[in-house]
Amino acid sequence: MIIVTGTMEVAPESVEEAKEAFRLAQDATASERGCLTYRFFQSVDQPTLFRVYEEWEDKSCLKEHGVPIPTWPRIVNAWRRWA
Repeated sequence: MIIVTGTMEVAPESVEEAKEAFRLAQDATASERGCLTYRFFQSVDQPTLFRVYEEWEDKSCLKEHGVPIPTWPRIVNAWRRWA
């Protein structure tokens, strides 16, 4: 199993947009081959800070995750609005 984790900070005025983009990413990624877990979590004491946590069966599945899928343009466009 491969675990990927990281943090992202967004502007205070972009928190709601970011949450929607993260929800879209979660929904799109959940059906990918080898995806065991793909979640975003918002910090309780710093609401502009988010953590991503991913679990993948193996490296080949994680590598496939980087291949664009039809829903990615919508997700990426949402991210660009608050980046």
